[in-house]
Amino acid sequence: MTVPKYAAKLAFLGIVFFVISCGSTRVPVEVVKPARINMHGIHSVAVTDFEGPGESGKLVTSILNTKLLNSNFYEVLERQKLQDIMQEYKLSMSGLVDPSHAKEVGKMLGVDGIITGEVTAYSVEDERGRERVKERVWTGKYEKDAKGNFIYEKGITGKKHKKKQYKEQFVTRYYKLRRGTVTVTFRVVDVNTGRILAARTYTRSYSSRKVPEGQESRLKSRDAILTDLTTQVVDEFVKDIAPHKIVMKRVILGGPGPIDAGKKLAKNGLWPEATKAWEDAVRQFPDKSEAFYDLGLAYEVQGRLNDAEKLYQKALQIKPDKLYMKALAEVRKAKEERQILEQQLKERQTK
Repeated sequence: MTVPKYAAKLAFLGIVFFVISCGSTRVPVEVVKPARINMHGIHSVAVTDFEGPGESGKLVTSILNTKLLNSNFYEVLERQKLQDIMQEYKLSMSGLVDPSHAKEVGKMLGVDGIITGEVTAYSVEDERGRERVKERVWTGKYEKDAKGNFIYEKGITGKKHKKKQYKEQFVTRYYKLRRGTVTVTFRVVDVNTGRILAARTYTRSYSSRKVPEGQESRLKSRDAILTDLTTQVVDEFVKDIAPHKIVMKRVILGGPGPIDAGKKLAKNGLWPEATKAWEDAVRQFPDKSEAFYDLGLAYEVQGRLNDAEKLYQKALQIKPDKLYMKALAEVRKAKEERQILEQQLKERQTK
């Protein structure tokens, strides 16, 4: 089996930075994380129809197939091909995931694992309520000046009209809000052993803002809520069984001369140039912890984790700052995760 394009690109745990705004010292960092669950021996999978109310099972199956294909980490049996094989061998969905038939089914499908499950919660409900709120209410009168003459003001059209007199008072306001919940259980069956390698249940919920009664059109549609929640649940499961990306916020520090110059370059995505500026900075200012920290950050961006660790240690020696402690802990964790990721990718090469 050849290494997926995704695996080849991420073999060294690539880290990519994105720019937010030029005035901020914090940048979001996109980091590749290894799969959370060891799926040793599972390189190809078939996703069966999930059970659930209405069309919920089909929606989970469709989104999961798409997410797994986009991960480029597993070979996924095409939906139509799965149905053709089931029809040819007269298989039922229950037979597909029966551990006693797992090995036989696996040979028929040509996969290492089968992913199945059920949707146990799939609902959207509207809630009606009332609350006491302060509102400006017209008193029925108009404002007058000290002489008792009416005060006029221009309206939107530019036409003058009497200025209304308002007062604040508590009124009862009726409102509606919309809540949704989706809960899905996923199971991964190893067709070679019949064992369940993973069994996870995820729940995601949604609650809208209150809208005045009669303005329900402002509420998010039920279908959109259920689709969004289902997608979130599937995303969480895929993170468990495949390498995935997360976004972390990291700080760039400023300082005199080349330290600030490097900061400006990095904030605009010019990391090679920023690296050179900070390399000059540590030579010019060997007592500035900011220079060593920023350079360590630049090395971390480029995957030079050992060099980054040394620079964070140097910054910490100069100044025992919590930011440097956190950076040192994170780069050590990144080194461990890179080893795990490399092992997961290596398995794809050796099959």
